[in-house]
Amino acid sequence: MIRNIVFASAVLFTLDTSAKAADAVTVAAPANDYWSGLYAGVHAGYGWGRARDVDASGPDSYRNIDGWLGGVQIGANARMNSLVFGVEGDIAATGIGFSQAGDGFSLKGNVDWLSTIRGRVGFTPTDRMLVYGTGGVAFAGFDLDLNGGGQSFGGNGFHTGWAVGAGVEAMVTDKISLKAEYLYSDFSSDSYKLPDPANIALRVHTVRVGANFHF
Repeated sequence: MIRNIVFASAVLFTLDTSAKAADAVTVAAPANDYWSGLYAGVHAGYGWGRARDVDASGPDSYRNIDGWLGGVQIGANARMNSLVFGVEGDIAATGIGFSQAGDGFSLKGNVDWLSTIRGRVGFTPTDRMLVYGTGGVAFAGFDLDLNGGGQSFGGNGFHTGWAVGAGVEAMVTDKISLKAEYLYSDFSSDSYKLPDPANIALRVHTVRVGANFHF
């Protein structure tokens, strides 16, 4: 009988220990994975750079450009331990441009829109923060208008190029994150019909802040 009591006590002790261990595992469950899955959001910011005639030289061969921008983005992330890999596409309307007036003429140029498709690689110093680098292809629409002597010249151009940058993003709720990002974009030239044809290339820096909703 004593042997049976000892055996029963050992069984009860084992069951109680197993239950407590299971509770401990439940309490120690992994934190939410904020950096995997689809997201979409909006951004706004400021841009500056140069519109340059690649066939000319000297101070008259380029114009400094600057102005606002605002747009939308969509992307996806995948997390591997503390590393995050992703892809993002964005498009923005902009007022990044210049305006010049002289004796009987006016010259205006504006980046009407900017778009990129980029990879992102980053790390998570905390569960809710992502620091990343980014790079990929870039596209831009540029409008150039010259008016003088009762005539108008110019037109709309399409530019392709590349973009690189870096940013930081932080989850402020379980579904919403805020981000700040810098991008440098370098675009190939396109031809514009001025009195003398001009091949205009673009270089654009942008700083942007935005918000994303994570699905």
